[in-house]
Parts: sequence; structure tokens; C-alpha cells
Amino acid sequence: MFQRLVVALLVSTSTVAFEAENAHAAKLEGAWGGGGRVWFASGGKEYARCRAKYTPRSDERYLVHAVCATSSAWVVQTAFLRRVGDDRYRGTFVNRDYRVSGSIFIRVWGNRQTVRMTSSSGWAPLRLSRVLRH
Repeated sequence: MFQRLVVALLVSTSTVAFEAENAHAAKLEGAWGGGGRVWFASGGKEYARCRAKYTPRSDERYLVHAVCATSSAWVVQTAFLRRVGDDRYRGTFVNRDYRVSGSIFIRVWGNRQTVRMTSSSGWAPLRLSRVLRH
């Protein structure tokens, strides 16, 4: 009897921990960093390093402030996202300095995410990781 109770307690504790981790995994709130190639419509390409801060506006919407640097430029962008699935977000981004706007799609799994940005000026597939503070 005691063994069954311990097994049941371990299973339920593991399930709660797994569900809590997965619920947090798809959330964007906080700081993220990483990078990837930027492909310009002109044919050029550069590697970009980025830092992004995601601020929730509701359970389904986020505001993103991102700073990215390449060998030739430093850019600041803002994005507006809405959740379109358990681990997927879609929205628009704006770069006021370069007068560029476009679409953004994000997929999150754990402490990692892929970001795909597309505009008439080019596109960028990026990989970001959660910045953990100690």
C-alpha cells in the first residue's frame, strides 16, 4: 500500500512539474539572445547578433524590443506578437530608423526559439535562447 502511494505521489509530482515546465516553455516573457544570418533583397548577407526583451500585454499578446548588430549596422526594432498556437507566435515588426516593416513568426521550445522575419528588404532566420539571470 505504502509503495503504491509513493509511486502515485511521484507520478503526480512529475506530471505537475512537467506541465509547469511546458507551460513556462511556450511563454516568451523575459530576455533572449542569439543570432543568425540576415539575407538582404540586394543579394548581400551578414551575421547578426541580437538581444530581445519580450513584455506581455495579455495572455496572448507580447511587445518585443530588440537590438541587433551586424558588421555594418546596429538596429533597433519593435515587434507586436500574438499567440497562434501552444508554442507559436505571429506578428509584425517595425524598424523606424531604416523604415522597414514586415512579418515575424516565432516557435518556442523550452528555453530556445526560432524566429523568422520577412520584409521587402530581406529576411532573417534567427535562433535565440533565454537569457538566464543568476
